[in-house]
Amino acid sequence: MTLSALQLIKIITLNDYDGLEKLIQSGKNINFNCDKNEKGQIKTLVSKAVEVRAKECFDLLIEIPNLTVLSCGTHLNGLAKAIEYYTGAPNTCNEHYLKKLLEKNAKYNIYDVCELIDFQEYFQLMFEKINKTKDNVKYLLEKAIESNKMGIINYLYDYLEQTYQPDELVELNKNIIKLVISYDNLGIFEYVKTKVPDFNVINNYPTILHCNKPNGLIFNYLYSQLESMNENQLNSIPFLSDLNHLYKTNPINLIKILELKLKFNDVTESMGDMILNNIRLIKAFNEKVNDVVFRLHLFAVYGYIKGNPLDYLTNEIEHFPIDDYKYSLRNSSYCNFIDLMRKIKWIGDNHGWKFSDKVIQLINTSEQKIYGSSEINQIEQEKLISDFNKQIDKIKDSFIPKNKSIKVTKPKKNKEFNI
Repeated sequence: MTLSALQLIKIITLNDYDGLEKLIQSGKNINFNCDKNEKGQIKTLVSKAVEVRAKECFDLLIEIPNLTVLSCGTHLNGLAKAIEYYTGAPNTCNEHYLKKLLEKNAKYNIYDVCELIDFQEYFQLMFEKINKTKDNVKYLLEKAIESNKMGIINYLYDYLEQTYQPDELVELNKNIIKLVISYDNLGIFEYVKTKVPDFNVINNYPTILHCNKPNGLIFNYLYSQLESMNENQLNSIPFLSDLNHLYKTNPINLIKILELKLKFNDVTESMGDMILNNIRLIKAFNEKVNDVVFRLHLFAVYGYIKGNPLDYLTNEIEHFPIDDYKYSLRNSSYCNFIDLMRKIKWIGDNHGWKFSDKVIQLINTSEQKIYGSSEINQIEQEKLISDFNKQIDKIKDSFIPKNKSIKVTKPKKNKEFNI
């Protein structure tokens, strides 16, 4: 009599190990590798035994010679469920299935190894048998960093240093450092930075500029290194004094960097280009208007806008396709454009920059249609500048000692420029 997959699965579900043993010993042609679809999931005898914790049936099954299902994926060979049970409750009962399947060389992949990242003994045991391509090892290292598993990081680095050439490791570590920075994990950073020749520079770019977290642990660590350097040492770091590379830096970190013993470049033209790009992309405007104008004001306050950046905008704005937009608050693109222009004009007024008369007329007419009287705009202008200055002062007060003098270029009022 031939037993169906359903009948065999039922034997396993009931943990009828006596019945299963008799079938194994009968010598009959029974397919112990069979599978059955249960509610959309394919179950094998082994995976079912793990699922229902039919220990005795499980032990009998995995000793069957040529049990090919062990060479299938982890959902079929039972390892996925064994890992799930063990990581959820790492007791002796759940460990039995995991240990036995690994002893029988049940097939698994790199993602299954990651599931055991909290259990270093099994992580290492499974790592020994995977295909150790550079991408696989890098992936596991990234996951260990993400999970803050210093023991596994040490273990993987031991493998890397025994396997790869020094120049290959340097390139790998540059990418790993950027990942560590994204998690702002100073402990791991201090470990990984010893693996590269100069941790202040990654791919000819200042490491500190990869730090996006405001006032983060790694940013402050790197900043303390830079603070102790003289101007020549700071200038030797590529692009650190180039404000064009600092534009996207968050305000807290940006102001800290501006306080270093460095002479930064004049960004008059690049600020004009930056605003111009925002105008050209106004239909897909993805930066907050205040973020754009704050940086414009900040660089001017620190004295790094020495000309009139508005000169670069005049021609573009004069030919802006204003008829393509409705004078309506419901048209976000048009409102973004006018909001950006009026606030740039306010910043320009504060620092002595001038638009052409035609541009000023365009802005005044448009903002009056949307925002109301000029008296209200004047109040908003004064508030914007005041808020920006307070924001700068608050950030500086958070990290500069009270007795340290701060040299900041004051904005020049009513300075005239030729249009």
